[in-house]
Amino acid sequence: MPSFVVNTTQKFASPADRTAFLSEAANGIAAALGKDAQYMMVTVNHSEGQYFGGSEEPAAFCQLFSIGAINEANNTAVTKLVAELLHKYLHVPTPRVFINFNDIKVRGRFLSLKARITVFDVGCELGIW
Repeated sequence: MPSFVVNTTQKFASPADRTAFLSEAANGIAAALGKDAQYMMVTVNHSEGQYFGGSEEPAAFCQLFSIGAINEANNTAVTKLVAELLHKYLHVPTPRVFINFNDIKVRGRFLSLKARITVFDVGCELGIW
C-alpha cells in the first residue's frame, strides 16, 4: 500500500478543500506510480511550527512510501502533481516543498527501506540524489 504523508503548518480553508486534496493526491499519486488507488493512503499532519530554508514561511515536508515504483520518471510525475496540489489547496510555494521518496524492498517476510530524496524548485531542474 503506497503511503503519502504531508507535514505542514498550513490548514485547509474548508472541509471540502481537504476532501478534494486527499482525493486528488491519492488518485494522482497512485496513477503516477502505476498502483491501484484503492490501496493508496494520504495523510496530512498540521504542526505548530516548521523551519525550512532559513524561515518559517509556509512549507511542506512530504514522504512517499511504496513497494517498488520509486524511480526518476515516477518521482518527477509525483513531484509535479504534489507541488500543484499543495499550492492550490494549502498555498505552499513550490520552492518550499521537500519530498522524501522511500522505496520499500520486500525480502521474504521482512521489509527494508531504501530512501531516495528529491528536492525541487519549479524554477529549476529536478534534482535527484
